[in-house]
Amino acid sequence: TVVIVPSFDGPTFWPTLARHNVTTMFGVPTLWQRALEAPGAADAARHGVHWLLCGGASMPLRLHERYRAVGLALRQGLGMTEAGINLCT
Repeated sequence: TVVIVPSFDGPTFWPTLARHNVTTMFGVPTLWQRALEAPGAADAARHGVHWLLCGGASMPLRLHERYRAVGLALRQGLGMTEAGINLCT
């Protein structure tokens, strides 16, 4: 299932992921920074989110560390625009 929202909305970001049982989410570093500041970020790991993937720009190490501190794994994907960062061998 793919969930598409019209734009980022901090107060509804984590509740939307929980409501739709989202387990994998793709975003750019700016989105992940804003999501971490949104209500519910600290509880997101309890709602079944397994993969948070970051691409489109370099992810600051501090951002990765802050997600790790709340129990979420934010991973950086680089290159292979045509195949996407979710392709592996």
